[in-house]
Amino acid sequence: MPKEDPVHFLRLSKKDLSESLDELRAELKDRSPADIAGKTGAEFKKEDDGEESLNLSCFFQDYTVSLPDFTVRDSRGQEGDLLITGFIIYYLYTADGTQEVNQWVSLREIPGGTFYADAFKGYTGDVLADSFRGDVEGLEKACRGMGGVEMDLGDLGFTFQLLPRVKLCLVYWQEDEEFPASARILFEASAANYLPCDVLAVLGAQLVRRICNYN
Repeated sequence: MPKEDPVHFLRLSKKDLSESLDELRAELKDRSPADIAGKTGAEFKKEDDGEESLNLSCFFQDYTVSLPDFTVRDSRGQEGDLLITGFIIYYLYTADGTQEVNQWVSLREIPGGTFYADAFKGYTGDVLADSFRGDVEGLEKACRGMGGVEMDLGDLGFTFQLLPRVKLCLVYWQEDEEFPASARILFEASAANYLPCDVLAVLGAQLVRRICNYN
């Protein structure tokens, strides 16, 4: 499955997503685990009994990817849910080792992102603005609780390292006399070298959902 023609992650049923991930796993089996680790920032481990694994975090939780079957398990040894597994397998497949460029871009600026940009704004930035209208303290608490790191953007800004080399940014502007409250989810520009744009869109949507549901 070539990178330039990714499966549309947003449109996949559970059955189709499972089949797509099996196809990616089959291709990953032909790659060197050490090479995958080098390009993704995952930790490659080889035990004394010969068992091999890749270890990485996703949404601030640790996961182990057993080799050579590329089964994703959480810290309790349970298989990761389909969405998290999807993020991790697509990440391992797509990552090319590009270095971070310290530049924030919108989904529209990511190759292929124009198609998803308007809808993405609706279910991320607009949802955040509506959910936290007038409650900057609540948004700040949720972002910190989710593992975000504060940065100087907008009236409130936080970055989130959701995979070893995929970083997202939330920027929030309070309502004033001229403009309503607004928010945006941005991506570190190198994110496009680690996940297809449609998977990045789902990643951003999942971040917003978790922030809005944070207690």
